[in-house]
Amino acid sequence: MLNWGHERYVRLFVRDTTNWLMMPWQGKALLPLLMRKLDRDGALALGGHGTAGLAALVGMPEEVVEVGFKALTTGSDPPIVVNGDDLHMPNFVEAQEAVTTDALRKRRQRERERKRKAGTVTPDAGTVTPKRHAPSRGVTSVPSVPCRAVSDALDFEALYALYPKKGPGKAEGMERARKQITTPERYAKLKAAIENYAAEVKRDRTEKQFIKRFKSFMAPKVWPEYAETTETAATDAYQAQVADLLERA
Repeated sequence: MLNWGHERYVRLFVRDTTNWLMMPWQGKALLPLLMRKLDRDGALALGGHGTAGLAALVGMPEEVVEVGFKALTTGSDPPIVVNGDDLHMPNFVEAQEAVTTDALRKRRQRERERKRKAGTVTPDAGTVTPKRHAPSRGVTSVPSVPCRAVSDALDFEALYALYPKKGPGKAEGMERARKQITTPERYAKLKAAIENYAAEVKRDRTEKQFIKRFKSFMAPKVWPEYAETTETAATDAYQAQVADLLERA
């Protein structure tokens, strides 16, 4: 059974644009399968084999791929751009890293609430809003305000030195890091995330072309997943210790 939290995936948006509706069925069939083969930057090298190689890669008949490939690479705004023997999907990274808007998130929340009240959805952690308790009288609350001065004092170059892939994407990744990491606690969490990812790359012997660029790793929804690995491991270890003590009792 797959461990979904550790599996790579791609987003496939469902809006039927005019370009999509006018595309022949071969292009519609090819695009989702092609997206599964793109690297994290939306690129794919065909290795000199052209559409025959692409057909073998996606597991479709070559005659279908030829028609679909032409539909995907021609027109005023084609979804796939050909550069020599390489393919690239210009909007791939932007689409994969897009964050759900507040309006859409609230609309989905209202829909879940309506279904819950109708008895079609069982409340879970994603639909229950935790209660807020009044602060204790003896505790002075301190607002958590991002501080650029703190961010500037953190050594992001030291973190980048730990990252398993150097090269293009550093500047944008560093800018994303400075915007998101504004406290020593967040800095420590990012350090753990980078160390976890580097260990995963080494353990799985991931080829360099499949290692995320630093800018992709620093997407708001990407790097925290690797930080949570440490927290999950610590929780599992604690639970194992408790179970062991209970068995001995």
